[in-house]
Amino acid sequence: MENKINSFKVKPLTAFLIILLVALIIFVVFQLGELRKPQKVFHPPEVVKEEALPVTEAKLQPEEKPPLSLEKKFTIQVASFQDKARAELVSEELRKKGYVPVISAKDLGNKGIWYRVWVGDFESEEKARELLKTLKEDYKDSFIKLL
Repeated sequence: MENKINSFKVKPLTAFLIILLVALIIFVVFQLGELRKPQKVFHPPEVVKEEALPVTEAKLQPEEKPPLSLEKKFTIQVASFQDKARAELVSEELRKKGYVPVISAKDLGNKGIWYRVWVGDFESEEKARELLKTLKEDYKDSFIKLL
């Protein structure tokens, strides 16, 4: 009996190769099993088209030259911006303070379009100066303009 047991001795390299072969077979079997399962199909997310929402247009008044008359009218230019949105922000601030602002668009050629924010319509420069003092507290660059 001893001879039969000794005949089953396996060299270490052979044992390693057998274990490696068994592991490979098990791996392949599991991989094939995965192929039989229904696969999840990747669907790219739907492309959502962005739509530009309509922007509410502020009523812009083009600057006009004063009519030829003897009466002079004055206003106060509070601010001037190339960015319309900034002019609208200042206009909204003034509205909240109780003023009635007007945004005027002026094309200055190479300098582009400027949006000017005006407040007031005065018969005299003295009346305009009274409001100018108040406005200069928050809007330092404000000035009186002859219409």
